[in-house]
Amino acid sequence: MARDYYQILGVSRSASEQEIKKAYKQMARKYHPDLNKDSGAEERFKEVNSAFEVLGNPEKRKMYDEFGEDAERMGFDPEKARQYRSWSSHVGGGSGGSPFSGGGGFGGGLGGLGDIFGQFFGGGGARRAQRPQAGADVSSEITIDLLDSLRGAEIDLNANLPKTCTACSGSGKAHQTTRGPCNQCGGSGTMSIGGGQIKIACPACGGSGQAEALACSACGGRGATYQPTRLKVRIPAGVTDGGKIRLGGRGEPGIHGGPPGDLIITVHLRPHPYLRREGDDLHLTLPITVAEAILGATVEVPTLDGAINLKIPPGSQTGQQLRLRGKGAPSPRGGSRGNLYVELAVVVPDQIDDATREAARRLADSYGQEVRAKLTL
Repeated sequence: MARDYYQILGVSRSASEQEIKKAYKQMARKYHPDLNKDSGAEERFKEVNSAFEVLGNPEKRKMYDEFGEDAERMGFDPEKARQYRSWSSHVGGGSGGSPFSGGGGFGGGLGGLGDIFGQFFGGGGARRAQRPQAGADVSSEITIDLLDSLRGAEIDLNANLPKTCTACSGSGKAHQTTRGPCNQCGGSGTMSIGGGQIKIACPACGGSGQAEALACSACGGRGATYQPTRLKVRIPAGVTDGGKIRLGGRGEPGIHGGPPGDLIITVHLRPHPYLRREGDDLHLTLPITVAEAILGATVEVPTLDGAINLKIPPGSQTGQQLRLRGKGAPSPRGGSRGNLYVELAVVVPDQIDDATREAARRLADSYGQEVRAKLTL
């Protein structure tokens, strides 16, 4: 079933870039595996990231609006898709009825028919030279640590990738010295249409009268076989969960001399015990002692740029956030970095003796009101 990316993010198709970005941040926070432990939350989180990967990119969004989810398929060619749509509309619904119909015998319909035959078989009744076509893209996945995605890294990837078939040297055809007559035209090289009044070059053999060579048995006619391959993949700083990395020329070989396709790698991130990402902002959980929370303190905090000293205000509470501007994640699209939000977490002593118990009793007398006085359901 096709996915509606607009529906996944809960926005309309006319939503602005800011509306899409805002919706993404809300949905990503709602379903982040670190915050939402419900079954299915992680899968929903990946869907949200996939939707934003497309709708958050103006070019990808334009393609999605025109072709839907097909635009993301390997080897998708928008120009060919538009040509086919135009051709099918011309043949199926242009003037109605058969292309041979018309007021002037065959003359009324041959204009469009001639154009179609010209596209497929070339002028003068001979097959047009086959044009080079780019090879199909192939896909793979890689899982990396969150810090590697923020700082950038070089990762080893083991994947099955296409290599030129050695049995047929990439031609996709079996080696054979003789070929029999074409079974479509019986070896004549021509076919009759329009009640036998028009002859064209046989589309099956291109007018040669000879059957095409059999497909290579080693690669099934693809011209390539998949083999285990080890690659070094450079992870750009700032790549997000579900982000794509494209390695040019690592896809399937091209057809008729065309360029090879690309390898598209989808990146997945391992969660960090203290750090999480929301958009371009980072959230760091900082443990502090009871004394530091009550009295205030200056503590060392790790950041992507190295450790810094952070002042903890007196009377701080668990969950309180302190913002460090420009210390967040680098944006994969360029521009300024996000912020780092330090979230305080007060930790009670793990070794409790009589003195600690007495200090706790004295602390209990310091509360001005019952801490659960406003707790209601």
